[in-house]
Amino acid sequence: MSWKNVKGIKPNDPKPRKWTPLKKIAEGSATRFHNGIRIEYENEHYTAYAEFSEDRTAGLIMIVNDDQSARRDWREFQRIKNEIAGPGWVGYEVYPPEHEVVDPSNAFFIWCFKESKLPNSVGMNGPHYLSPEESFAPQRGLI
Repeated sequence: MSWKNVKGIKPNDPKPRKWTPLKKIAEGSATRFHNGIRIEYENEHYTAYAEFSEDRTAGLIMIVNDDQSARRDWREFQRIKNEIAGPGWVGYEVYPPEHEVVDPSNAFFIWCFKESKLPNSVGMNGPHYLSPEESFAPQRGLI
């Protein structure tokens, strides 16, 4: 089934948003990792707060849209993960049991690890990016 043929589903804007690399704006001590580091970054779309373990093998990135919306874009979040942790790191979003949910704001969290303990980073064989014309669901152009 093609999403292009589903009633009511329209492709997203094929134009990517203008992007400038994240800039480091502050640094301090981590609150989640003993002896870790906390770094704050921003660009024209996001503010990101990253905390890394002392040995820099694990981290947590919190992403907030500058317009305070709940908008999320996988390709932009992948780029943020790559710019902050590195393209070789794996990142995971966690959807916990309901009794453990903490949802105080429109913030998104990516847990990052220098080495994945899962085979092939959860079974993905890539890189493989599709254009709006090739995709099977609504998609926009690459950044």
